[in-house]
Amino acid sequence: MAPRFAARLAAVCAMCAAAAPARADERRHVAIIDLSADPDARLLRQQLYNALVDHWALRPMDTEAFNAALQGDFVDEDAEDLARAQTKSGEVTDDLSRLDFQPAANAADDALHALTTVTPAAAALSSADFAFLSGVAELELHHDKEAAAYFAFAHRLNPSYAVDPVRYLPEIVEAYQRAAAAHLSPVKLAVIGAGDLWVDGVDRGAAGPVDVAAGWHLVQLTGQDLVTIGQLVDVESARSLEIDAKPASDELRVKRARRALAQLPDDAVARAGAMTQLAELLGVHDAVLIWKDRTKLVVQTWRDREPGFSALRVRGREPVRDLLAPLAPPEPPHVAQPIQILPPVRHVEDEPPWYRRRWVQATVAGGVAVTVAGALLYAARHQIVMTNPMPGGFPR
Repeated sequence: MAPRFAARLAAVCAMCAAAAPARADERRHVAIIDLSADPDARLLRQQLYNALVDHWALRPMDTEAFNAALQGDFVDEDAEDLARAQTKSGEVTDDLSRLDFQPAANAADDALHALTTVTPAAAALSSADFAFLSGVAELELHHDKEAAAYFAFAHRLNPSYAVDPVRYLPEIVEAYQRAAAAHLSPVKLAVIGAGDLWVDGVDRGAAGPVDVAAGWHLVQLTGQDLVTIGQLVDVESARSLEIDAKPASDELRVKRARRALAQLPDDAVARAGAMTQLAELLGVHDAVLIWKDRTKLVVQTWRDREPGFSALRVRGREPVRDLLAPLAPPEPPHVAQPIQILPPVRHVEDEPPWYRRRWVQATVAGGVAVTVAGALLYAARHQIVMTNPMPGGFPR
């Protein structure tokens, strides 16, 4: 092949390859992230999803759980346990008003255990209320030592906790103040587990040995890849406590990363880091972000390469497909394929069986005709011989 002809052929092949639409397995996945939790944003997200389905170079993510995690209300991991504790709060209040102090103490203890899986800061504030109510119930049961331990626990959980003197009797207010002011000896608590250690709502670093005051404590382990888990423990002397870490599901990690990205201030560096982290969880290199600015939706794209975030774009009346333009160039023109003129197709009938072929039928018919004619001639000859004897009769 001549070199000049070979070069022209290669150029034509390259043009055809560029013009051909990308195969489905070559299209890049795009994450559509709703950072507003707004109904209008949910509608726009669905429109973008439909546009990606038919896009020549892009496509939506295939993981149904991740698609669901990137839209709707933001995750609230504490809602269920806080609601359960709130229900117990009503029970404790009713029991105390009826002077049923033991059921009140039991309900308060149930609420404290329910709060061990709540985010440490929120868990500490809510637990302080129930620790105080437990102290009230124990004091009414004349368990002064147990009451003092719960009052001191409430103070550790919330040092600014104050007892309402109008609502509670003076002896309850005084008992709480004495317990809060008491000096308790420190003891060693060795926490065995993975993650960040929180004691009474205070971050104590990585799990390991810590010094705590003697008495009740809320001990929790948290982590970016863990589900918050903890225990209530009464530490009277040095001891160890083992807490089994519970890994967070991939779906929960995505929900957390989406919420963190939405709550970040307008800081380019922080937003870039949070977006990169979320993209790694999703396994994508491209994303579309939907914001809500007062009454208008704002769209922004992101790529894990230059330029990163695109400029913000207020959603107007442009086709939804145009919002994806920063992630992919316009679709190249299709190269017209030459029309091939095929020769007419002759309809070939199935070959008839041998006994229906004309030459076979003609041969058989001819044979039959010859046979019949021969028989007729033979019969006529015999008749002629019988009706016309020879002169002189038959020879002897």
